[in-house]
Amino acid sequence: MSIVKYQEHGLDLACRVEDGQAWMTYEQVAELFGIDRTRAVHHARDILETKELSSSVCAEYAQTASDGKSYQKVHLNQDMVLHIGYRVRSERGSEFRRWATMVLKGEAAPLNRVPPSDPLVAQAEAALALTQTALTITKEFVRLRDEQEAIKLAQACVEERVTQLEEHRQPDPEFFTIMAWAKLIGMRLTLPRAAGLGRRASNMSERLGYSMGTALDPRFGTVNTYHVDILEQVMGARE
Repeated sequence: MSIVKYQEHGLDLACRVEDGQAWMTYEQVAELFGIDRTRAVHHARDILETKELSSSVCAEYAQTASDGKSYQKVHLNQDMVLHIGYRVRSERGSEFRRWATMVLKGEAAPLNRVPPSDPLVAQAEAALALTQTALTITKEFVRLRDEQEAIKLAQACVEERVTQLEEHRQPDPEFFTIMAWAKLIGMRLTLPRAAGLGRRASNMSERLGYSMGTALDPRFGTVNTYHVDILEQVMGARE
């Protein structure tokens, strides 16, 4: 037999451990969930009567009272305690259910074992606990980092797609910007080259009496658009 402690929200319950099972008295269960002892007994009896658990979850162990005498007390094992925890309707019962969920996810330790007498073992257990905590934090950090990278990649793809759509979105299907027409005919342009072609297209439009329009480019703001006749003469026709 050994002793473990449940320590949470000011509670400090010393529980027996027999054959790998933690055991609590009705009084401890009542204190754990913030209910009276009668309710703890009622829930335990109901669980046994409905055969959710067998009678093996209850046992009698000697316990030393405040008067120094030992008495046989009914103890409930951790399976029964968890079942009661999912039945009680109290603030601490809700807290316990959240804690139990964290235990199932591996995000919290179910019990804090009292340090053994051998200090080397105690140091080893403390180091293990710190390592497990660091591992949990590291996993969460990696998950958040991966999510952030995925969001950045998705955002970049959306921005690129918006840019492409904006470049081709014209108020008149016969008018295109220099960069949009270059993409349509498969021409690669540098910005200085595009600016030079734009000046040529503007001069030719004025000389030949063609009107010019405007379109919104997300990189440069409002830019000129030119009739396809002008663009074909300045830059070439579509294939």
